[in-house]
Amino acid sequence: IHITRTVFLWLFRYLDHVELDVGGGYKHRLGPEYVKPVGHEEDEALLPYSKNSFAGYRLLQEFFSLPDKFMFFDIKGLEWLKG
Repeated sequence: IHITRTVFLWLFRYLDHVELDVGGGYKHRLGPEYVKPVGHEEDEALLPYSKNSFAGYRLLQEFFSLPDKFMFFDIKGLEWLKG
């Protein structure tokens, strides 16, 4: 788990860009703002919590009981690949 957290730290602290090689010599470059961590939003919750409770309590409980949940990320800005 130590390696995972180290890679995650480097990804979100030191990432300069993401470069996609789409073939034919064409490379598409995305800045670090296109890489987003997941697991922090209310609709990504794994533990049930009532709507009237502070969301930070759920995040803390999930962080300590399910830490791997936060080791994922999304890459935005890839909509152009569909066409």
